[in-house]
Amino acid sequence: MNAFDALTWLGHWPFAFLAERRAADLARHLRAHGIARALVSPLDAVFAPEPGPANRALFRAVRGVAALEPVPVINPALPDWRDQLQDCLDHAPVRLVRVLPSYHRVTLTGPAMAELVSTCRQRGVKLAIQVRLIDERHEHHAVSIRPPKVAVLARFLDAFPNAPVLLSGLLRTEAATLAAGRPHVRVDLAFVEWLDTLRTTLAAVPARQVVFASHTPFLETAAAPAKFARTRITPAAQRALLTGNLERFLSA
Repeated sequence: MNAFDALTWLGHWPFAFLAERRAADLARHLRAHGIARALVSPLDAVFAPEPGPANRALFRAVRGVAALEPVPVINPALPDWRDQLQDCLDHAPVRLVRVLPSYHRVTLTGPAMAELVSTCRQRGVKLAIQVRLIDERHEHHAVSIRPPKVAVLARFLDAFPNAPVLLSGLLRTEAATLAAGRPHVRVDLAFVEWLDTLRTTLAAVPARQVVFASHTPFLETAAAPAKFARTRITPAAQRALLTGNLERFLSA
């Protein structure tokens, strides 16, 4: 299959016994499912007071593992987010950074996000918004974390119509709504599930805006390539969805 995965993670998750793999082990695991390359972010940044240590640990972990491209987490709700970003850019080539608005209480329509978007564009870095990490109905009973409302995401996207943004963790209807009329937006397939998932999704979302994602280890890795198993699309269209769309987004 030779896919390029837009969404994987390394690290510890406190609420479930997710596989905690070393970087080389993650690369081997993904390769066994037809995933040749993957973007990877640090799980330990989700609940950390500041994401810097987790980002630096990620850079160390993936050094020498060519199949894994680090995507650090930036928290623009903290006053030192500019230092966070600079620290990441000093450690390794970075093409994408990830923001977790629900877990870090980030106001998507606030001034910090506006400055982050502007800074990323100046530095040649793309931005990913992690809409959800897990199905919110399955959150731990002691926490109440909900994804940003679709209307809030829409206002954010419309405020920056020339800024390329990857929305990760959308449901099927959310992807259709937020991609419509917004060619600068990319959506991943990790949480998109329906009967004949790929055909249904491409009927509602332009194919060029869709990228492959497994969300390993939160979701079963095999489920991501399975979405391609029975849908009849041309080899060229399949290559675009599996690798080309994401590579073009990152390189543009």
